[in-house]
Amino acid sequence: MCPPTLTGHWVEEARKFCPGTLSVLEYAGSGAARAKLLPAVRRGEHELVVCSYDTLRSEASTLAALRFDYVVLDEGHVIRTA
Repeated sequence: MCPPTLTGHWVEEARKFCPGTLSVLEYAGSGAARAKLLPAVRRGEHELVVCSYDTLRSEASTLAALRFDYVVLDEGHVIRTA
């Protein structure tokens, strides 16, 4: 999870440093766009899912029901003060 302005950056960094070895999904966009991506997230088709704090907040119950091996917070203090 990261600020919404950085989701694309994190996706590009992952692709740059792990080319062809890490399946990355940017879970962002409008609610309708994310709804189209959600089935792939549920099926575990991607090893890395990048989303923003705002997306997490708006879809907390949906995302909390999924199993993730790790959750990484970029600038976690944003979560602490929210």
